[in-house]
Amino acid sequence: MNNVHQRIALVSLSPDLAQGDRMSIFPSYGVRRIQAALTADPALQDCEVRLIDRRCASVEELLSALLEFDPQLVGFSTYIWSMSTVAAVATQLKQLRPETTIILGGPSARPEVFNLPPYTHAAKFVDALVVSDGEETFREIAALRDRSSASLANVAGLALLSPFGWTRTSERIPNPDLDTIASPFLQKLMPANHVAYLETFRGCPLSCMFCQWGVMDSKRRFSVDYLKRELRAIKETTPQFTYLVDAALNLNLAAFRNLVEADNEVGFFANNPLICEVYPNLLTSEHLRFLEKSGHVHAGVGVQSLDPKVLSSADRPFKPQHLRPVIEQLLQFGLVDVEIILGLPGDTPDQFRRTLDEALSLSCSVRVFRCLILPDALMTRAPREYQIRFDPHTLMMTSCHTWPERDLVATQEYVTGLADANPYGLTGDYWWHFCSDTPAFLRAYGYIPAENTSLNPSPVEVQ
Repeated sequence: MNNVHQRIALVSLSPDLAQGDRMSIFPSYGVRRIQAALTADPALQDCEVRLIDRRCASVEELLSALLEFDPQLVGFSTYIWSMSTVAAVATQLKQLRPETTIILGGPSARPEVFNLPPYTHAAKFVDALVVSDGEETFREIAALRDRSSASLANVAGLALLSPFGWTRTSERIPNPDLDTIASPFLQKLMPANHVAYLETFRGCPLSCMFCQWGVMDSKRRFSVDYLKRELRAIKETTPQFTYLVDAALNLNLAAFRNLVEADNEVGFFANNPLICEVYPNLLTSEHLRFLEKSGHVHAGVGVQSLDPKVLSSADRPFKPQHLRPVIEQLLQFGLVDVEIILGLPGDTPDQFRRTLDEALSLSCSVRVFRCLILPDALMTRAPREYQIRFDPHTLMMTSCHTWPERDLVATQEYVTGLADANPYGLTGDYWWHFCSDTPAFLRAYGYIPAENTSLNPSPVEVQ
């Protein structure tokens, strides 16, 4: 295939989180990383790259936009909230334009997801799944003259469907030099006056069973010079706030110190609010000094459960006794959300209620998330004796060895009742939020009435 005048479409859907227009300030970031990789490559300068980044778009709307552009290559960014739409669009597009190469990337682009009943039909209309870092992988696909299955089989980091099932190409060795990754901020691909995103390292050292974050190589971090350029470019977009997309602020000390050094020169965070995750076990005075210099901080503290046995069964290292003093320290610098999971295998309704009561007793907001059976996590890592069943559309767990379906539904209804009774409680498809009634929290969040969503899943079982 000749790359001259090649048209490449990148498609992303943002979630509808029942927060009105608030989500419109969250532009898609991962897909713009791919866009930046393509537009920065001198070998692809003759390609026309079009980004289709929508919120709550229908299958018909996306298909119409793609047919109008008529691309030779389409990359879909796939997440839980967009998977069903992406599968439908990919299927119809391939049927109408069989010569179009269709690539899926993102957390839901996994063979295990396409083996689920809702997506097995769509699998044959997808040319490949990107199961590694997307920037280099998709750029290599875009540079191919021939995108047949035989040619794609030579690209590392892909999953391909064959008559015998899904097969993986050779493993892609992660690029140790993250500075070579093109920045969508430096290329002015990110919208102004929105949320900005900042990345200082990749992966996570914890490898919790319920999480899909990935394994961390401590050397894969962005340099001080890269972060200085990034902060200056972000500043030009006048962001409403900056979202640190790392697994947590304090899980890679070398990357954190690079961030501190970069910020000391640029002076970014003193005037720009920061949203980040903080891992409570590893919070030190060094982190607190950085947060103290920042103008405003909104920290998420993921504890998931306060029962040591539950945490141990989920491979989650955490000492619950650390939580309260950590929350008190973080509240000096802004807002704090404690995050817990409803339905963790190994947890029980009674123990979950104790965790929830303890979390609600803290002087902060509390977010409760439904347990999801994610690929690269519980979907593939859970022992068979967990007897996990889940909704194949939403990936929400419906039962397991310690959560009979009736008990899980009753506990979900209990939490919904608490949220409905709380004047600042919110309910979404995957979560509940209990906002602290202090003025700082109320100003930050505003009040949006809870919306209860009824789901009638057809469970599948983890094999």
